[in-house]
Amino acid sequence: MPILRDAPVIGLTGSFGSGCSALMEVLEASKFEGKEKVFGFRSFSLSDFVKEEWLEQNWSKFNPTKPLESATEQERKDTLKKAKRYELQDVGNGMRKNLGCEKLAVMAIEKAEKETSDLAENLSLIFDSVRNTMEIKTLRERFPNFYLIAVDCPKEERWRRVRGIYERHGQTETDFERDDQRDKGEDTPYGQQVELCVDEADIMVKNDDNIAEKRFRMMKIEEKVRNHIDLLSGKQLRTPEPDEFFMSLAYTASLNSKCFKRQVGAVVVDEQKNILVMGYNENLLPHKPCIEDTGDCQRDIYKREYFQKLKDDKTVICPNCRETLSCSLEFKCEKCNCKLDAYFIPDKALSRCTALHAEARALRALRGGELHKGNVIYTTASPCLTCAVDIINAGIKEVVYSEAYTDTRAIEFLKKEGVITRKFEGVKAHAYFKMFSSWRREKQKQIKERVEVFKP
Repeated sequence: MPILRDAPVIGLTGSFGSGCSALMEVLEASKFEGKEKVFGFRSFSLSDFVKEEWLEQNWSKFNPTKPLESATEQERKDTLKKAKRYELQDVGNGMRKNLGCEKLAVMAIEKAEKETSDLAENLSLIFDSVRNTMEIKTLRERFPNFYLIAVDCPKEERWRRVRGIYERHGQTETDFERDDQRDKGEDTPYGQQVELCVDEADIMVKNDDNIAEKRFRMMKIEEKVRNHIDLLSGKQLRTPEPDEFFMSLAYTASLNSKCFKRQVGAVVVDEQKNILVMGYNENLLPHKPCIEDTGDCQRDIYKREYFQKLKDDKTVICPNCRETLSCSLEFKCEKCNCKLDAYFIPDKALSRCTALHAEARALRALRGGELHKGNVIYTTASPCLTCAVDIINAGIKEVVYSEAYTDTRAIEFLKKEGVITRKFEGVKAHAYFKMFSSWRREKQKQIKERVEVFKP
C-alpha cells in the first residue's frame, strides 16, 4: 500500500455523538507535515460494512418495487436514514459473531488497500467507527504506526447533537440512554466495547464545545487535532505535559492492583507539582487480594448466592420477558439476554467489595503535613461517591480523571462542593514511551550537528 513510512495511521473511537465523524472530516480536509513530506488522509469507516449489511436485510421492506442493485446513491442514503441505532448495533454484533470479531477491521483494511493502490505516496489512512478491541488489535498488527484517538464528549451534549435523529424515528431520550449503555460495553466478546476501546486509546481528545456555526466548530477541532498529528508524525517532538506525566503514573500504579474486575490507580500532587503519594485499589493488609484468598470476586460470590435463592424461589420472573427466572453465569436471562444483576442488584454489589479504592488508599497514605488545600488528585477512573467525600474532606482542589465511573453523582457532588473536576486530555499511558522517548535522541542529534561545524 503506497502510504508514507513515517506517517501515522489513525483509528477513531468514541461514543456515538462524540464527534468522531467531525474529526475525520477535519483530518481529510487538512494537510500535515511529516519527516518525509507533506501528507493527507483518506478515511475508511468500519460502520460502512454494517450499514451495507443493514441495507441488504431491510431494503425490500422500504423499497418493495426496486432492487438494491439498481438503487442510486441518494436512494441508499435516504433508506439508511430509516435505520435505528439499535438495529445497526444488532447487525454489527451479528457480523462479528458470525464472521469473527476482527472481520470489520479486515474488510476496511482490504478496501483501503484496493482503493489506494494507485495513488501517490503522500497518503495515510483513517479508520473510523472502531468499537471492538479485536478491531484495535487487527489494526495495530497491520500498521506499526497505528494510533488510536478516542473522542470524548459528555452525554448531555451528545444527546443534544443526536436528539433530532431519535425524534425523527419516534424515539426518546430513554432510547438514547439504552443504546448508549449498550454502546459502551456488552458482555459478549463480539459486542460493542467502546469503553474498553477508549481505555486502549493512545490519545484522548475532548470535543465538548457547543459551537453553533460549523465553520468555527471545525476550526476548533482542527487546531486541537493538528498538535496531536504533528506529534505522531514526528514533525514536533516534546516532553510530556504535567497532566500526561501524572496520569501515566496513575496508570502505572493501577497495574499493582490484583483486582480482576478493574484496576484503578491514583496520584496526589501538590501545588508545586511534587508527587506526594500514589495508590491503587486493593484489599488492605493483612487481608490478601481476593484472587489469592477466595480465588473469586466477593461481588460475584454474592451475586451467585443471591440469584440461586431467586431461582430456588420458583415464583421469580425475568423483568423483561416475564418468563420464570433462569440466570446465566454472566447474570443474564438465558431466554432474552436481559441483564438481571442490573435490575435485581442496582448497586452492582459494590457494597460487597472488600478492596479500598485507589483514591482512598492514596489519601490514607498522606502524611499530616501533606494534607492541605491545593492538592490535585489524578485518577484513572472518576471517583465513586464515597471517595468523593474523602476527597472533599482532604481539601483536594482538583480531580483529573481519565475514565468515567458508572455513578455520575460523585462528579456532581464534587462540583457542588467547589472541587474542580476535569476530564483528562492528551497522550495516554498506552503510547507514553513511544511518543516521548525520541525527544532526547533528536535533541542530541541536533546538538551533534551544530558541534560538527566547529571541528578544525
